[in-house]
Amino acid sequence: MQNAKAGRIIFNKYYSNCHFNIESGSERQFSHIFEIYKSMGDEHLFEKFIADSKSVKKSGNAYFLKLDKEYNSDFEHLFKDLLSQNDIYNLITYLKIYTK
Repeated sequence: MQNAKAGRIIFNKYYSNCHFNIESGSERQFSHIFEIYKSMGDEHLFEKFIADSKSVKKSGNAYFLKLDKEYNSDFEHLFKDLLSQNDIYNLITYLKIYTK
């Protein structure tokens, strides 16, 4: 069973510097993100992106390349050695709750 509280701790520790507090209602970067990934035919793409965004972009994923250009960002998520699969699932659970 996934734990949104644990996901919130992970978000605040690793993501709050770059992403606003999503609970405040001001964060819209995650709106509809899960539907976008499913529409790409890979519902696990978000998990892959959290773990290693550089490899997802190197694969030529147009959506993420567009985001980099749109936000003028070359930042990479590289949490594959830092977060366990369970940590990533907890983070996703937290995001799903606060992006509805």
